[in-house]
Amino acid sequence: MSRTERPRIDVDDVQLERPWPCKHVFDAASRLALNVALVTERPLLVLGEPGIGKSQLAYAAAEALRWRIAATVVDARTESRALMWSFDPVARLAEAQVRREQSPDLDVENFIRPGVLWWAFDSEGAARHLAELHKRRPSVAPCHDEGVGPRVVLIDEIDKAPPDVPNGLLEALGNGEFTPDGCERVERNGERPLVVVTTNEERELPYAFVRRCIVHRMRLPSEPTRLKEELIVLAAAHFGNRIEAPTVEAAADMLIADRDDVPLDSGRAPGKAEFLDYLRAVHELDATDEELGDVRRLTLQKHVRE
Repeated sequence: MSRTERPRIDVDDVQLERPWPCKHVFDAASRLALNVALVTERPLLVLGEPGIGKSQLAYAAAEALRWRIAATVVDARTESRALMWSFDPVARLAEAQVRREQSPDLDVENFIRPGVLWWAFDSEGAARHLAELHKRRPSVAPCHDEGVGPRVVLIDEIDKAPPDVPNGLLEALGNGEFTPDGCERVERNGERPLVVVTTNEERELPYAFVRRCIVHRMRLPSEPTRLKEELIVLAAAHFGNRIEAPTVEAAADMLIADRDDVPLDSGRAPGKAEFLDYLRAVHELDATDEELGDVRRLTLQKHVRE
């Protein structure tokens, strides 16, 4: 049986500029999960507490693969259609009022804009669509700033979406195709994208959606010694040797103590993001000993009620 030709991630770390400058170090479990998603051509559903690095994993995968990234953050108003294409009814109404007569330029397809999944499945087709729109409506930009080429798609915090959004993506993610209103069918053209979907588990996702994904849970070690070691490595990746070791170790001890004060399933326990915020604040502000307690309360102890 011959091996698949799908790309794989085989590096230990990458340098990132987004979502913030740092070196991302792949742990073995996350790298394996990404590679399983790549070779099976399934979306990767990443679970874990807030601030653990779920979104950053998608950016790191894009850098490791040398692919573009198309990212969107889901909220309570998001519709599944918007991840594939968007329709601008306001622009169409304004155009109709100006023309005051029926015209082919008022066809629905002339007010359809490609979404992240359209660019991921067929970036050349999405670019052509915008170019055609530009001919008819010069106010429409003729190209997309993300350009063409294979992509990592980040659908961030899908648990904040209405319950029907995940199931609304099943056909597009499963078959690599969908049909925008008034347009020809969009089909996958070229390298299949790597779709990374994150959730903080604030809402249970439909099982039909979950079973079509590769599921990876990111966890911080529960054993304090291992957690401290991981935090020290994390600090080195982000700050190099710019922060002295005793400061990093003290911050790690604080985080461990503050996590012990909060139920881990509450979603309020401080994590990697808060740890890095503390170190960044202490370093950039050159905080005095008197200020360290306040910086801790501002960054690590958001759960404390005064």
